[in-house]
Amino acid sequence: MLNTGGDPELERKEIELLFQRQVDGVLHTSMYHRVVEYHRIVEVPEQLRSVPTVLLDARADDLSVPSVGPDEVQGGATAVRELLRHGYRRIGFINNVDDIPAIHGRLEGYRQALAEAGVTFGPRLVAAETASTASAYRAALTLLRAAERRTALFCFADRMAMGVHHAAAEPGLSIPADLSFIGFDNQELIFDGMFPGLTTVALPHYEMGARDVAQVLALTGTPDREPGPAAQEMLPCPLVARASVASPPRLVQSPVLWACRVIVSSGDGVCGRVASASAVVVRISPLPTPSAWAFCCAVPQGPGRSPPLSAWCGRRSSTGRHETWPREL
Repeated sequence: MLNTGGDPELERKEIELLFQRQVDGVLHTSMYHRVVEYHRIVEVPEQLRSVPTVLLDARADDLSVPSVGPDEVQGGATAVRELLRHGYRRIGFINNVDDIPAIHGRLEGYRQALAEAGVTFGPRLVAAETASTASAYRAALTLLRAAERRTALFCFADRMAMGVHHAAAEPGLSIPADLSFIGFDNQELIFDGMFPGLTTVALPHYEMGARDVAQVLALTGTPDREPGPAAQEMLPCPLVARASVASPPRLVQSPVLWACRVIVSSGDGVCGRVASASAVVVRISPLPTPSAWAFCCAVPQGPGRSPPLSAWCGRRSSTGRHETWPREL
């Protein structure tokens, strides 16, 4: 087992060392799922072609080398279908900006699942950011502030889902009651420390490794293989359901209530239809100072509950502090 750390020159030397040891086959993997330029794997392609080689989580541009990787399209579609199954129709996607197969595959899966459900694709619901928590945090705030109605989010990676988790706290949204979102990768360091637990799509690491080894062993028994396109095997990415996705609660509809939309993070009170996923604003009262305001909300308690609405009020003071307190409407 050799680790080149992505250094092309070191990679070349290590492959030469493998040939000196007369290996029967080579399993080449990449840290990221990327398109591998064949000449970057080794500078003597004829030597490499003389040894059975299979790529893991990567592929050759000319498809002349067998590979095993995740089915990114299926994985993206699986994530979006889970949100659709819970009743969402307005689903945002925070994608990555790196030019790797995963960003194109997961976006294709996102669009495929929406089309299957008869939902029109909306380019404004897709954001492309670097795969970091901070970038996803900013993208999530933008998508949530622009939403005219209930929105769920699909994240390119679990690390980005953590940013969405942080962004939900900005306007005081509860997960999953007010906001549902789903990640991708099933990274233990992230899902183990996130509450409620992150629903995500897993990369089939074990299965890919097993299939790659099986392909190498199969090729060692067929040394006279014909040149040309080789097998490119893609394995399904399974859903891992935890607790960050739930069906949206039904909002109370009443002609008596004056509904308004409040953007808590910026302190703006704007007339509209929906305040948040589980509350309808029924009154806004300007305070004496221009930078302070108050609002009251009616929160549905659910069918058969008495009273049917639970009231609470809040304000944003001149110092920017948010305060809430119970109050009868």
